[in-house]
Amino acid sequence: MIDVTKNKVDIAQYNDLLNLAISSNTKNTRNIKRLSPFIRNAYRDYDKIIGRYHLEPTASRFKKNKKIIEDYYTSSPVAIDNELSKIRKRRLCQCPFCGRPCKPRILDHFIPKSHWPEFSILRNNLVNQCNSCSSKKWNHYYCNTNKTAKFIHPYYSNLLTKVNFKFIFDTSSCTNIIGASIDLKIIISRGVRGRSRRRIRKHLYELDIKKYALEYAKDKYEDILEDASYKEVDMVNRLEEDIKIANRKSSNHWDGRIFEAMLANADIKGYLVQHQP
Repeated sequence: MIDVTKNKVDIAQYNDLLNLAISSNTKNTRNIKRLSPFIRNAYRDYDKIIGRYHLEPTASRFKKNKKIIEDYYTSSPVAIDNELSKIRKRRLCQCPFCGRPCKPRILDHFIPKSHWPEFSILRNNLVNQCNSCSSKKWNHYYCNTNKTAKFIHPYYSNLLTKVNFKFIFDTSSCTNIIGASIDLKIIISRGVRGRSRRRIRKHLYELDIKKYALEYAKDKYEDILEDASYKEVDMVNRLEEDIKIANRKSSNHWDGRIFEAMLANADIKGYLVQHQP
């Protein structure tokens, strides 16, 4: 996964979207002004909540005011909407939660706004995410069984950059090249130990990353075979160049690892060579 810790804003910026809410002209302006001192106090605890991932956050004191606060995200005034749009359109090449190559345009509330509405428009609680992670993470946060947060906050930790992907293509038992079986080993760097290692495993498990990484690999593989069938491009050379580009983006980029695995398989590489122009 990519390192997005630089997207974490300083505590001095925690109130900027709240200030826009207070200065907006909406039906709830008076209410948000009344609530704002208490929301600011909640913001001061945010970093502690993330740091104490082994503790379940205390129940929100704002549930009675949930709709008032949430509306500044779901039906945001123009000034706030412009800022949210900038966050959505960050130039990211991968999902920070799983590593999927894409432009992740969904904004996840890392601490779910459905349970803790006070963090609805806190910048550090808004993290870009792909569709697959969004559907899995949803409004989940804490695991009572394991006594830990289910997910790693990518603004607050670079642990997810310590995850590597090794795809394996097996053509030994298929009669047609397109029927190759694909497997994936997710490898955590040896230097990561103890609680950090368990946190990564929990994150991978909760998002079911292996499942949709394999789905992505299958789609990518079939697309490449289809492109090769037109005999218009030297696909071996193209994949070698694409690997270089992927490696520049990140050392664990799915595309780079998929293309390396394809070229490492003699049958697949032979097929691509046979279908050169």
